[in-house]
Amino acid sequence: MRNEYDLKPNRESKTRSAPSEKTNLRRKRFSWQNVAVCCLIFGVAGAGTYFSYAHFSGNSISEKATKTGSSEAGLAENNKPPRLGDPSESREKNPEGDDEWWDPETNPDPAVIAPEPKPDDSSSVKKGSTQNILHNNWRDPDMSRKPDRDSGGGEPSNEQPSSDSPNSPEPDEEEPPDEETHLLPPSVSEGPRDQPFQVSVWYPRWDEDQALQSLQANTETIDEVNLFGYQLQPDGSVGQPAGSDKQRKKAVQTARKQKLRIIPTITNQFSPSMLHELLKKESRRKQTADNILRFLQKNDYHGAEIQFQPIYEKDRDRFSLFIEELSQTLHDHDMWLSVAVYPKVEKPGRFPAQRAQDWSRLGKVADSFKMMAYNYSWGEPGPMTPISWMDDLLTFAENHVPAHKIYVGLSWYGYYWQDQRQYALHFPQIQKLLQQKDIDVQRDPNQEPYVEIQKDGETITGYYQDRISYEAKLNAILDKHPEIAGVSHWYLGTEDPGVWKAIQKEIGTPDQADQE
Repeated sequence: MRNEYDLKPNRESKTRSAPSEKTNLRRKRFSWQNVAVCCLIFGVAGAGTYFSYAHFSGNSISEKATKTGSSEAGLAENNKPPRLGDPSESREKNPEGDDEWWDPETNPDPAVIAPEPKPDDSSSVKKGSTQNILHNNWRDPDMSRKPDRDSGGGEPSNEQPSSDSPNSPEPDEEEPPDEETHLLPPSVSEGPRDQPFQVSVWYPRWDEDQALQSLQANTETIDEVNLFGYQLQPDGSVGQPAGSDKQRKKAVQTARKQKLRIIPTITNQFSPSMLHELLKKESRRKQTADNILRFLQKNDYHGAEIQFQPIYEKDRDRFSLFIEELSQTLHDHDMWLSVAVYPKVEKPGRFPAQRAQDWSRLGKVADSFKMMAYNYSWGEPGPMTPISWMDDLLTFAENHVPAHKIYVGLSWYGYYWQDQRQYALHFPQIQKLLQQKDIDVQRDPNQEPYVEIQKDGETITGYYQDRISYEAKLNAILDKHPEIAGVSHWYLGTEDPGVWKAIQKEIGTPDQADQE
């Protein structure tokens, strides 16, 4: 989606150098004797069988070649996008080098990609659509998605039993943190810490090794950890996220030791129909709120972040009412309530999913209001967060929500576009690629870096985030909107390590940034 927000100027596409000549040399070696003709005949027959198998089994040729030691590989080695909740597979490259630098059949991020639809699924998304992107998709979300746990025939879940189920084992007891004012919601305490500007991070249920390492290395800079992926169930209980219990416990222990706020993110499994059933009756809303409270108390968390997406437009008032009721329930027990919302610059919103969120009502009762200001470019290459668009978002938000509650959510990943689809692109991936390829990194007016590759007559464009692009956004926020609460980051473990020095430098804590 192209429009006025600081997109890169039109330019001539740069052509890439031809692939290695080794392939041509091999062909010449096998054409000098007549005996080779027979070999070629058998080779063609074998290749036909190979290609047919690859096609009907759903495996890409580049993936097969990688496994047999050829030089073709993609950014990720999985042929199909992982299921929602599955741990991400290894992204190691072929050590001998890659002729093809990404595979259009893959997406390494299980949080933003839906499972491939079955061929006979009447509601399946056609190739070229962006409905398969689940997270922060306000333009064309899949409104027919069913929850994983649904008697109506939803896909089987990889999750552990709900912590609120009477048959579930009791969770391990953890020592509760010392009480401090920054752990209490603003409705109870004077404020959320001595420093006025807050830093929160979403902790994923996949790639937890990288996320844990980043958390442990940067606790002095972080104020709040949002454990992503707790899923509301059709009965209103809270289900445990998939992933490593061991790693998540380590993350919780790290946060407790450093006295960080621990606010789990609760989702609706990207199912508006399930959410509708829970919202439409007062008794169900109350039961859901009570379940959330019990879940928080059982785990000694400081509150909850509600990240329901998408929501039916007809449920706008019901959702607002639920948040108002949940706010009262949690505040009665001195707990935080955070709400994450789609970005928008007009009231009530351009798209139905945006119109389902009443910012004024939500912002009045929530302790923190997190606006997910990314995924701007849709369907066509472009920046994740144009600075002028972010400025418009914050200006609109400040007109409807108290500034001291507003967090602007920024992404630490980008996308690449190929075959009319877009796929997640993380900083560690692009760094490996740049080490293997002679690729020019360019920057758009927002300081967002991007690369362009020519392949089979098509230009493949990849946008990503690094310290420079992040610092440009952070400076714009602090310069024009210094009264907001802080910045949230999607998601921990995918960032350029340099962003932490940028945060320390601009916010002023700790002193290590001054040593640069």
